[in-house]
Amino acid sequence: MTDKKPFSSFVAGIAGGSASTILLYPLDLVKVRMQVDETSRRLQQREQPSRPTEPAPSASSAKSSQSSLTKNGNNASHRTNTICTTIRGVIRNEGYLGLYRGLTPAVIGSAASWGGFFILYEEIKGRMLQYKIQKLSLPVEDDY
Repeated sequence: MTDKKPFSSFVAGIAGGSASTILLYPLDLVKVRMQVDETSRRLQQREQPSRPTEPAPSASSAKSSQSSLTKNGNNASHRTNTICTTIRGVIRNEGYLGLYRGLTPAVIGSAASWGGFFILYEEIKGRMLQYKIQKLSLPVEDDY
């Protein structure tokens, strides 16, 4: 192999890994935020003391207590976040740049791993190709 081939493979890996991370990072951020939100919601539900069982309320009192729970925010554990609401929340609270918070370490890690992967891939592919060429160039003996 030439000296230029591993370097170009490394640069291609860095470029590809960086580009994919930059383009898809907002989706990764949203995924992580939703996972953290779900985990904290479950922990809050475990920490709440169990309420004594009460008799079933009538339809009108159930409706009024349900609306008061959502107005007070006490019913947040039943609210589910979607991808769109999570993105809107990040933009509203942190601005558009909030979608890229933490991008630098992700790009560095991705670029390094993809650069290394491309070098290894090209090296292994080249050695396998050389092995096949050497194997095919050997005289074939008939064993029958």
